[in-house]
Amino acid sequence: MSVPNGESLAWESRPGRALLALAGPTTLSLLSFAFMGVVDTLLVSSLGSATLAGVGVGIVLTQFLGGFGFGLMRGEKILIAQARGDHERTRVLVGSALWLALQLGLGMLVLGELAALIVPRFCATPEAGAAARAYLSVRSLSFPVVLVYVALREARYGLGETRSPLISALAGNATHALLDWVAIYALGWGAAGAGLAGSLAFVVQASLLATAQRELGVTFGHAARAARVEIARAGAFTGLQFVLETGSLAALSLLLAGMSDLQMAAHQVAVQLAAFCFLPALAIAESATVLTAEAFGRARYTAVHAVARAARRVGLVY
Repeated sequence: MSVPNGESLAWESRPGRALLALAGPTTLSLLSFAFMGVVDTLLVSSLGSATLAGVGVGIVLTQFLGGFGFGLMRGEKILIAQARGDHERTRVLVGSALWLALQLGLGMLVLGELAALIVPRFCATPEAGAAARAYLSVRSLSFPVVLVYVALREARYGLGETRSPLISALAGNATHALLDWVAIYALGWGAAGAGLAGSLAFVVQASLLATAQRELGVTFGHAARAARVEIARAGAFTGLQFVLETGSLAALSLLLAGMSDLQMAAHQVAVQLAAFCFLPALAIAESATVLTAEAFGRARYTAVHAVARAARRVGLVY
């Protein structure tokens, strides 16, 4: 099914309302992701500043190692939004993104395990170094699953469907909070338990989104090879941007971690709280990306400018 160029958009007369309709559930999904870090911080803090400092370093390095893959998957969302209504192309794009996610996830896994070996050298105390190593080594094992989850989530956003990502995020948070408490307090696994809880939470989220995607289906094969190149081209620069942004935070965190456990523990608390401030603005940008790509795919260029103006107004008000 091809999408006719120039066909009007249902939301074209009210882009601001369409933007808010997408941004609301997206904000909740992103905040639930940040809430996992808050739960880890809250529960691990009872184990002492050294453990909290080590887990903080592990969380930041996990985000840094996953930055390129997370950004690259944005290319899938853009292309799917442009192809809205063309189900066969959407299935090919999803299959291509899943293949890329598995390949990148395996590479991230290897890098994560290598980083876990050397990260203790950047920590102020052996206790913090051991916690950072334990957390990062466990979380790295889940990188392929995490990127599969991101690929499936971006596909749903590209389709303009935010309900299943929100449900999966809420379910993942509930799973994470329960397993975090059990692993840290009941089983006494400390930093490694926190890493395991986070990993299993993403298994739950990926499984729920895979179930939602089953209705549309996924296509692998020869056509997906060209689509992988398209996704890489569309998302590579965003991936590099994510690497630079998370890399600067990782560098600062490693600097503080080498000063003292207390400095890094305080930094970890501040970073997790600050995330709640900027994530709604990120959700506005993500939603504007979807609408812009859909308008561009239908050659409705005036709608592109309307979305940009609406996003600017909503962002400034926030």
